[in-house]
Amino acid sequence: MRRLIGELRHNEEGASAIFVAMTMTIVLIVAALVIDVGAATARNSQLQDAADAAALALAQQCYESPATTVLNGCDPVVRSSSASTATEIAVATLNDGAAELVGAPVFDANTVTVQLLSVQPALFSWAAGEGDTTVGASAVAQWNPAAVALPLAINACTLPDPGTDTVFIGTGAYDGVDTLLSSITSLLTGTSVPDYVGNILTCGTNVLAGGWLGDADEECTFDPNVKTYVVSTLNKLVPVSACVPVIQTLIGKRVIVPVYDNATSTVVDSLLGNVTIVGYAEIVVTGYDFDGLAAIGDDDLVSFPSGTDPGCSGSVQDFLGVDLGIVGSLLDPLFDQLLPTVLACQGLQGQLVDDSLTAEEASAALIPYRLVA
Repeated sequence: MRRLIGELRHNEEGASAIFVAMTMTIVLIVAALVIDVGAATARNSQLQDAADAAALALAQQCYESPATTVLNGCDPVVRSSSASTATEIAVATLNDGAAELVGAPVFDANTVTVQLLSVQPALFSWAAGEGDTTVGASAVAQWNPAAVALPLAINACTLPDPGTDTVFIGTGAYDGVDTLLSSITSLLTGTSVPDYVGNILTCGTNVLAGGWLGDADEECTFDPNVKTYVVSTLNKLVPVSACVPVIQTLIGKRVIVPVYDNATSTVVDSLLGNVTIVGYAEIVVTGYDFDGLAAIGDDDLVSFPSGTDPGCSGSVQDFLGVDLGIVGSLLDPLFDQLLPTVLACQGLQGQLVDDSLTAEEASAALIPYRLVA
């Protein structure tokens, strides 16, 4: 009996040893796979950084060396050396430099695509019959002429609908008063009271249609990510001196301007010019007029190379939106001098591309080259 029990115990111990050995083997295999998968994931992350760096570098070169015959194109010299450039940057970015370019970078009108491959050697998983792991990454970078951040805030209620038509976006007292009077005359000519009240609430009490940001005195720019306010009423009509040379270079450029809404402020804030910026607009500028207000008197701040100044008319009918008949005809000579000068007919001419950009979108428009995928 004792002999039989001893044999049984011996068999159990042997089975336990086999079970432990099998379990340890499985654990080691799983650990090896986990380590190798982690290594492959880390390499893939590094490879993506390498692809991003290569695409951005090529986009920067294309921005700095544009094609002379294709809009937003890339210089042929940059394109011809793009493969070696991308490879050099990718190899330098990867820890062990084991990056391979998949074909040549692909150029579109204003984008470049870079694809990379890299092999992660099997560290331990070869024991489980697994081989090396190939990982891939791609990146697309875009370049465009960067927009200009012009610190001229525009009242949302005076903005037209975005589109391809050339419009004049007024920022002077003329435009604000005109908008307010249009609301009043529309009420007198049959507009419902709720619609009238809605117009007044939208435009508030501020008769000015735009204003220069308070922190634009030294540099004619602004940061969309910094919440700011329009300066005092007096300075609203006058471009800060730093903006004069900037304004003179705006023709043909994309311009980002802040947009404010009087409905978000108190009456006192609105009168003082402390109006919160609620968004941003993009305008492709074809002309400008900041010659209104006799205090400026600078002919260099008016330019309409693609047509006549459409800013503000000296006509009483155009200003009020109401035909006064012979009375209007008698007043026209006076208004012809009064409206453009005293009421400061000023603003930007061009195409309003978008009137509801977020701070993030406005910031992206100010960057000449960036990753898009």
